[in-house]
Amino acid sequence: MTKTFILDLDNKEIKNLLKQNLKDNAINELEFIDFLFMEIDDKNDIPVNIHIFLKKAVDKNILISIKQNFQEKIGRKIKYCFKYDSSVDLSDKLMEYWCFFCEEMQEMKVWLENTTPRLIDNKLLIECENGFVFNKLKEQIIAAKIQHRFNLFFNVDKKIEILESKNKQEPLKIINKKIEEVNNTDYSESKVLTNDTIKGNITNIEEIVKEGKYIIEGRIFYDNKSLIRELKREKDKSIFYLVSFYITNEKDTIKAMIFLDEGDGLLKKIENIKYARLQVDVKYNEKEEELVAHIKKMNEIAAPRIIDNALYKRVELHAHTKLSAMDSVLSMEDYIDTAIDCGHKAVAITDHGVIHSFPQAFKYAKKKKLKLIFGMEGYLIDKEEKSKENIPFHIIILVKNNAGLKNLYKIVSDSHIKYFYKKPRILRKEIEKYREGLLLGTACNQGELFKAVLDGKSEEELEKIVKFYDYLEIQPKCNNYFLVNNKTVSSEIRLQEINKKIYELGKKFNKPVVATGDIHFLKPEDKIFREVLLFGQGYDDFDETGSADLSFKTTDWMLAEFSYLGEQESKEVVVENTNMICDMIEDNIQPVPEKPYPPQIKGAEEEIIKVTNENVKKIYGENIPELIQKRIKKELDSIINNNYATLFYLAKKMVEQSMKDGYIVGSRGSVGSSLVAFLCGITEVNPLPAHYLCSKCKYIEFVNTDMVGIDLPEKKCPQCSSQLNRDGYNIPFETFMGFKGDKIPDIDLNFSGEYQERIHKFIIDLFGQEKVFRAGTVITMQEKAIKKDFVNKYIEKIGRKLKKAEIERLAKGCAGTKRSTGQHAGGLMLVPEDKEIYDFTPIQYAPQEDIIITHFECEMLHDTLVKLDALGHDLPTSLKRLCSELKINVEQIPLNDKKTMKLFSDMKIIGLNPDNYFNKVGVLGIPEYGTKLTREILEFTNPKTFSELIYISGISHGEDVWRNNAYDLIKDKKATLRQVISVRDDIMNFLISKGLSPDKAFTIMEKVRKGKGISKEEEDIMKKHRIPDWYINSCKKIKYLFPKAHATAYAIMSFRIAYIKVYYPLYFYADYFTREREGFEYEFINMNFNNIKKLLETLRLKHSLEKKEEIQFKVLEVLLEAKERGIEFLNVDLYESEAEVFKVKDNKILVPLSLVPGLGEKVAESIVRERNNGKFTSIEDLLKRTKPKPNKNVINFMKENKILDKLPETDQTILF
Repeated sequence: MTKTFILDLDNKEIKNLLKQNLKDNAINELEFIDFLFMEIDDKNDIPVNIHIFLKKAVDKNILISIKQNFQEKIGRKIKYCFKYDSSVDLSDKLMEYWCFFCEEMQEMKVWLENTTPRLIDNKLLIECENGFVFNKLKEQIIAAKIQHRFNLFFNVDKKIEILESKNKQEPLKIINKKIEEVNNTDYSESKVLTNDTIKGNITNIEEIVKEGKYIIEGRIFYDNKSLIRELKREKDKSIFYLVSFYITNEKDTIKAMIFLDEGDGLLKKIENIKYARLQVDVKYNEKEEELVAHIKKMNEIAAPRIIDNALYKRVELHAHTKLSAMDSVLSMEDYIDTAIDCGHKAVAITDHGVIHSFPQAFKYAKKKKLKLIFGMEGYLIDKEEKSKENIPFHIIILVKNNAGLKNLYKIVSDSHIKYFYKKPRILRKEIEKYREGLLLGTACNQGELFKAVLDGKSEEELEKIVKFYDYLEIQPKCNNYFLVNNKTVSSEIRLQEINKKIYELGKKFNKPVVATGDIHFLKPEDKIFREVLLFGQGYDDFDETGSADLSFKTTDWMLAEFSYLGEQESKEVVVENTNMICDMIEDNIQPVPEKPYPPQIKGAEEEIIKVTNENVKKIYGENIPELIQKRIKKELDSIINNNYATLFYLAKKMVEQSMKDGYIVGSRGSVGSSLVAFLCGITEVNPLPAHYLCSKCKYIEFVNTDMVGIDLPEKKCPQCSSQLNRDGYNIPFETFMGFKGDKIPDIDLNFSGEYQERIHKFIIDLFGQEKVFRAGTVITMQEKAIKKDFVNKYIEKIGRKLKKAEIERLAKGCAGTKRSTGQHAGGLMLVPEDKEIYDFTPIQYAPQEDIIITHFECEMLHDTLVKLDALGHDLPTSLKRLCSELKINVEQIPLNDKKTMKLFSDMKIIGLNPDNYFNKVGVLGIPEYGTKLTREILEFTNPKTFSELIYISGISHGEDVWRNNAYDLIKDKKATLRQVISVRDDIMNFLISKGLSPDKAFTIMEKVRKGKGISKEEEDIMKKHRIPDWYINSCKKIKYLFPKAHATAYAIMSFRIAYIKVYYPLYFYADYFTREREGFEYEFINMNFNNIKKLLETLRLKHSLEKKEEIQFKVLEVLLEAKERGIEFLNVDLYESEAEVFKVKDNKILVPLSLVPGLGEKVAESIVRERNNGKFTSIEDLLKRTKPKPNKNVINFMKENKILDKLPETDQTILF
């Protein structure tokens, strides 16, 4: 329940504060405004209402300026509520103030923004240009609501009349005509998108500075969060849509939006429209706080393209993609597409020091049928010395054949592991060693040949350099013009002379000379993106960095550029030689082999078969039901025929080792879909259908239900009267390895975080150091970080304000650029015995760590090498600690405990008062279920069964599965929690039950779970089989879908923690605060219930929370709960407190040493280690013995808080 506070405003003080930030014209207007009071809600996403009294009609822009000042001060959105002097004539300012009223009418805002208001006599006339809007506003309930709120908002008493404008937009006539170069496209389904050419003068977007009607055109791009927003009408619950996107002419950008009814053809086509001409009505938008274009009419038009008209085309041999860290903004897809548009037969990729792009670029080039030349721009050194003086030269390395590819992988690996110093450097003798299958080029102005010519080296020295390379490079003058600007060379003529000299050296020593572009972006106007990146890194000099035109060049452009060499010579370096180098390189070189290469362990197949058969008899007896027999046979055939027995054997050994060492293991992913995995002890999730089983006489009974076995009612064995066990989670094997059983199985296991390194060592010892590598990742720039860390610095540098829409464009243009590399949380790549890692990928160190990772991202190796996920997780650690302290067996915790089940719907079960909390469910602190979203789902769905907990686990871990999807379906009573799509397996099972073929059902499931939607053909098949429309629409919305096996494993583990919370609260809270100790501050120890509640309220009211505050908020919520349940805390004890663990002592929780501010983990461990060797005799003794030791501030804090009370300062005896 929200609370609203009324705060009186000091009119004089408010005006004095505003005068400090307002312009003179606005300050003058302040005398006509009185600030009355402010309404502020305790939810920080609700705008603050400022009530003002106007003595005259003040200019709208001044009111907006005042509003922005308030927003900056308060940190919340602001809305106005008006009162007027009786002399104020509202009609003059109604159009201006209309935007404020539209903002007030949130649910009708989009409709009202498409209207024109007029005040005549005692009436408010609202003219609608759009027929659809007219029909909606005309509805009696809506019109009455507008009238009521208009009168309240403007403090008047007016009647309302909704009118159709004479210029009302009619459905547009469709004619069979092309718009520019777009082929005949049927737009008859849309009222807005049309083939009727929009006629009139095009306005440049950067020239739009005020409201009005315009025609604009440009490239369309989208905000991932809100391209199409589905809305619902209050009256009839029918659906309508708000479509929004950005349009740019590459100089400036504006946000565009349109309101559409369900079924408008534009909805289907909008995501495929890349370039458009728009007829728009531009208005100021309060939410965006800038001008926004409201679309009236739209033409799809052809985007400008780079065209190469030359009869004989060049080949680009030097280009950097976005994976050249923080330097290039060239999309490999755009690069390849442009080369194809230009008719080029191939392109090269030569990123700085890395080859991360190879696998992805290969896939795309293969799909587009373009030859891809694999290469790299390396950093060449002659000696290993790591110093600033040992400056590397740039060198281009191109791959000629497969032998060269493997050699490049070895060179890249050594450059990262042996010779890395600020950059991955290549020792010249290493290149000589691995030169087979490679072509070496002299690179750019940082290459040793260019530098030697520039420095005037002797002919003998130049000869030695030239002979090392296979071909020589020259580049356009614009690439090197910074040398003129910084006075390194005297003029542009000197740059030509250097290129001429290189050409002459090529002729003299019979080395082909090629003209290359050193591309860093596609079009000249894309240069701004690179400037943003470079300025964000602290580069200040445009001439040294961002000014060069490093865009894609056509053949004619390059021929003209190098015409000073002579017509024939220009043709030679631009066309003939680049094609000759291209022809020296083999076609169809593949960076990563296509087929899988699973590792093999002798005897693994026999072991898996043996253990499976033994355990199925142990559990189900000698007379195995046919259903189980068939499933085991199918699974074993798939596993053994596809050589995955070793993987199962390995997972089995890992789990056994962990359990032997006292750590339970949780399964992730889809491994719980495998009965063989269950029988081998790899997962505790039994994927069979729900069934009863007698552990005594082995009676088994399968039950036809969509519930899981745990939810079956209690029942006694009809044969021996023993209580029957209930099991089975009904998970198909096909989601794990496909219907043909040939899909690489992902066996993901959650080990205790403190045990992870030990299990990784276990794998390495089993296979050998040369066969096991951590899975690498490439960390790329995200739009949010770009705006904060780069665009803001760029704006500061250029000294002018940019629109939010333009900031979006800049961020999007830089997004995807490599920032760094990293390692997968627990993924290990396994290399088979007869191969080496260089057959698949180079290797390198993870940043700041001595851990070797794969150079290619693990996703790029997914279909070739087996990845074993041995992840670190808190849950196994918690359960080990809890079960050890409580002396209970984790597997004996009942998963059908009623009191624990009730916790997921009602906190009263553990004696808590819901009025003190933000949700009524009792799952705070329960892993996977304690998040804000999951608590909302639990409260809304009120689960009563374990099956429902699995559904909720699946929904909460999916993307676009709950909000605007399952939530609406349940709320509108179109489906129940059991019926909505919650996990990926649901889709396949449901479609098969409706008569679709297993193959088709599997294909649809795989597409939906990856967010790829469904095709028109698939939709037709689903409709033919009477799949409900709501189900089909739900499939279309989903972006990611969780596997049922993973959701089940999480539900089992979480239920066990919930059981501890119900029956052993002291131990639960001690464990929780240990896991979340980062958010537990020292001062929390002695806070009472009311103080904690007050602090939570303060944090909730903040506009936004820092990362640290978010963590504290989460901890405080649980602490509030602990206090209400009577949990008490003991202060830090020098001899009793653990280093980091909250422990139970004397029915209270003793906090750890690391809670002392500034003490830290290492010092805490040092104190514990030393106190075990004997008590400290003094503070001096403590400081001598501990390494690292507490600093002076920490010692003073410990003294003040009586932690060192019994210790004297020194060991000196004071004699009297």
